[in-house]
Formats: sequence, C-alpha cells, structure tokens
Amino acid sequence: MRFSIIMFWIMATAAVAELPTTAPTTRTAARNTDTELLDTVFTDLLSNPENSPVAIRGEPPRELTATLIPLPARYPVSVGGLTAEHTQDEWRKLSADERVLSRDAAVDLVRRNGAGESVNEYQPADKRVLLRPSRDPASRPANEPRTILIYPPGYAKDARFAVVHLNVPTGMHHADATYYLERVDNRWTIRVRQFIYYL
Repeated sequence: MRFSIIMFWIMATAAVAELPTTAPTTRTAARNTDTELLDTVFTDLLSNPENSPVAIRGEPPRELTATLIPLPARYPVSVGGLTAEHTQDEWRKLSADERVLSRDAAVDLVRRNGAGESVNEYQPADKRVLLRPSRDPASRPANEPRTILIYPPGYAKDARFAVVHLNVPTGMHHADATYYLERVDNRWTIRVRQFIYYL
C-alpha cells in the first residue's frame, strides 16, 4: 500500500517541564532522565494544539493514552529517517556541531531499540497521560483504541542533545512525532519538532 506523506517540520524552543535535576554528563547517566525527557515531550503535545497530532478540532485532548513499545519494535526506526532534513531552512538554524549531536542521539535511539533497552519504569507526571501495559500491537483487540507508542529515547555521547520518537494514532492512520531536545540549565528544551502524517 502506498501512503502519501504530509510533512511538517516545526522548530521551537518550547515549554520545558518544571523538573529540576542534576545535569547528566554521559550518555549512560542521561538515560536516568528518560522520565523527564518524555514528560517534556508530552507536556508539549498537550500544550500546543495548533501543531499537535493529538489535537481535536484545534483543542488539546482531555487525556492521552500511551504504551511503551514492545522491543524489539515492530515498527523499527532508522537514523536516516530520524535525521532526514525535510525542511533545510529549519535545519540551518542548528549549528554544524548541533547537527552532529542530533545524529549521535538518533544513532543511540536506534541502538537502544534494537538492543531492547526499554523504559519500563516511566510513570508520566501529567495525570492526563495514561500509561497502558506494554504488549505487541498485533495482539490488540480490534475494538480497543490505539495508543501512542513510546520508543526509548536516544542521547548524544556528551548528553547535551537527545531525541524522542513517538508513533501517534490519527484516526485510521498515524503520525510519527520526532523531537530533538537540548539540555539547558539542567532542563530539557525542545529545539526541533517533526510530525510526519501518513494518510
């Protein structure tokens, strides 16, 4: 089946979760901040209805239902797919060094998913985000609503940049939501959002 793809690439320095922590200095330490990183992304999804694939008639939903994707992922991702410069003018806003860090983070995300490194300890801080038990999407009953699938995040080696990838249901179809974030003043700040809609 062929899909037509509408791509939206939106750059922003958007809402940052109010969760102060000690800044990690290595990729391994950064993985301890998976929860903060994912909370930052979900806060953004619920706070920017105009650009969010979860918006309902331009308004944020009352709640979101998400699942930690079973690993290895049934829908694998690639470094090329995560870092494709669909809107070059927006990518130019990142420095050459930041592009390198972004790609480094994408490599780690792909590696973590391939290695089965889950984030089973994640519990959303926002009560509007409901977490369902992880299971193979193929085993979901036909009458059960689909959920947002959460991939384990990826981190650059120096823990300065990170990437989060979500598979978001949109009616009968879905969207891929990819976020690049930078660690600034001990908080994750969104630098790039990418929503790819499959119709």
